[in-house]
Amino acid sequence: MVSNNGLARIGIKFNGNIAATYLYVISGLHLLHLLVGISLLVKFAFNAIEMRSDPVKMLMFEANSINKLNVSLLATYWHYVDGLWLYVYLFFVLTIYFIAPATAH
Repeated sequence: MVSNNGLARIGIKFNGNIAATYLYVISGLHLLHLLVGISLLVKFAFNAIEMRSDPVKMLMFEANSINKLNVSLLATYWHYVDGLWLYVYLFFVLTIYFIAPATAH
């Protein structure tokens, strides 16, 4: 995987450093999140394209509050988890470079 090669290139490897190991696990979970999220976004995009060509379907979609809620929840989930991943990566990278070397001595 591209990110794992990038991590190994900058010295983050499976070498007993627990933070580095977790970073690889988190990278895999991030990939899973992206695959699920992108597939849901593609599904919603295809539905939107289909509805755009049929005014009756579009009106029915707009009138249904559950559909609006689904779109809103998908957008909220995507942005919340995106921010969470940024925080988690920052936490692990800072741990690897600043905390773990200080405790290794």
